[in-house]
Amino acid sequence: MQPDRRTLGWLVANCAGLILYLYLASQTWITPIDGVLAHAAGDPFVYMLCVFPVLATFTLSNFAWLIVILKNKQNRLCLTKIWILTAAIWVVANRIDAHNQ
Repeated sequence: MQPDRRTLGWLVANCAGLILYLYLASQTWITPIDGVLAHAAGDPFVYMLCVFPVLATFTLSNFAWLIVILKNKQNRLCLTKIWILTAAIWVVANRIDAHNQ
Protein backbone atom coordinates (compact mmCIF):
# COMPACT_ATOMS: atom_id res chain seq x y z
CA MET A 1 0.00 0.00 0.00
CA GLN A 2 1.15 3.48 -0.77
CA PRO A 3 1.06 6.37 1.69
CA ASP A 4 -1.64 8.99 1.15
CA ARG A 5 -1.24 12.75 0.62
CA ARG A 6 -1.27 13.50 4.35
CA THR A 7 1.62 11.12 4.92
CA LEU A 8 3.59 12.60 2.04
CA GLY A 9 2.95 16.10 3.43
CA TRP A 10 4.12 14.93 6.84
CA LEU A 11 7.31 13.53 5.27
CA VAL A 12 7.97 16.76 3.36
CA ALA A 13 7.41 18.80 6.54
CA ASN A 14 9.84 16.53 8.41
CA CYS A 15 12.47 16.93 5.68
CA ALA A 16 12.11 20.71 5.87
CA GLY A 17 12.28 20.53 9.67
CA LEU A 18 15.44 18.41 9.55
CA ILE A 19 17.13 20.87 7.20
CA LEU A 20 16.08 23.82 9.38
CA TYR A 21 17.18 22.02 12.55
CA LEU A 22 20.62 21.15 11.19
CA TYR A 23 21.09 24.64 9.72
CA LEU A 24 20.21 26.38 13.00
CA ALA A 25 22.20 23.90 15.06
CA SER A 26 25.24 24.32 12.82
CA GLN A 27 25.41 27.98 13.84
CA THR A 28 26.61 26.83 17.28
CA TRP A 29 29.05 24.15 16.10
CA ILE A 30 32.79 24.42 16.67
CA THR A 31 34.83 24.58 13.49
CA PRO A 32 38.00 22.47 13.53
CA ILE A 33 40.11 25.54 12.72
CA ASP A 34 38.75 27.70 15.55
CA GLY A 35 38.77 25.00 18.20
CA VAL A 36 37.43 25.71 21.66
CA LEU A 37 37.88 29.47 21.43
CA ALA A 38 35.03 29.77 18.92
CA HIS A 39 32.33 29.19 21.52
CA ALA A 40 30.79 32.34 22.86
CA ALA A 41 29.05 32.63 26.20
CA GLY A 42 25.68 33.01 24.47
CA ASP A 43 25.70 29.74 22.50
CA PRO A 44 23.40 27.87 24.93
CA PHE A 45 20.93 30.74 24.71
CA VAL A 46 21.06 30.70 20.92
CA TYR A 47 20.45 26.96 20.99
CA MET A 48 17.49 27.22 23.38
CA LEU A 49 15.90 30.15 21.55
CA CYS A 50 16.43 28.97 17.97
CA VAL A 51 17.15 25.26 17.74
CA PHE A 52 15.22 23.75 20.63
CA PRO A 53 11.80 25.08 19.52
CA VAL A 54 12.23 23.38 16.13
CA LEU A 55 13.22 20.11 17.77
CA ALA A 56 10.38 20.30 20.30
CA THR A 57 7.77 21.19 17.67
CA PHE A 58 8.67 18.27 15.43
CA THR A 59 9.00 15.85 18.34
CA LEU A 60 5.49 16.70 19.56
CA SER A 61 3.99 16.69 16.07
CA ASN A 62 5.60 13.35 15.26
CA PHE A 63 4.21 11.77 18.42
CA ALA A 64 0.78 13.21 17.57
CA TRP A 65 1.14 11.70 14.11
CA LEU A 66 2.03 8.34 15.69
CA ILE A 67 -1.24 8.45 17.64
CA VAL A 68 -3.10 9.13 14.39
CA ILE A 69 -1.30 6.20 12.75
CA LEU A 70 -2.10 3.82 15.60
CA LYS A 71 -5.78 4.78 15.51
CA ASN A 72 -5.88 4.14 11.76
CA LYS A 73 -7.03 0.57 11.13
CA GLN A 74 -5.97 0.26 7.51
CA ASN A 75 -2.42 0.79 6.31
CA ARG A 76 -1.15 0.86 9.91
CA LEU A 77 1.92 -1.32 9.32
CA CYS A 78 3.19 0.69 6.35
CA LEU A 79 2.68 4.02 8.12
CA THR A 80 4.33 2.75 11.30
CA LYS A 81 7.39 1.69 9.32
CA ILE A 82 7.57 5.13 7.72
CA TRP A 83 7.19 6.76 11.16
CA ILE A 84 10.00 4.63 12.63
CA LEU A 85 12.27 5.50 9.70
CA THR A 86 11.49 9.20 10.15
CA ALA A 87 12.16 9.01 13.90
CA ALA A 88 15.46 7.25 13.22
CA ILE A 89 16.49 10.02 10.82
CA TRP A 90 15.70 12.62 13.50
CA VAL A 91 17.86 10.67 15.97
CA VAL A 92 20.73 10.62 13.46
CA ALA A 93 20.36 14.38 12.91
CA ASN A 94 20.45 14.92 16.67
CA ARG A 95 23.57 12.77 16.98
CA ILE A 96 25.23 14.77 14.19
CA ASP A 97 24.42 17.93 16.13
CA ALA A 98 25.73 16.47 19.40
CA HIS A 99 28.93 15.30 17.72
CA ASN A 100 29.66 18.78 16.36
CA GLN A 101 28.93 20.69 19.57
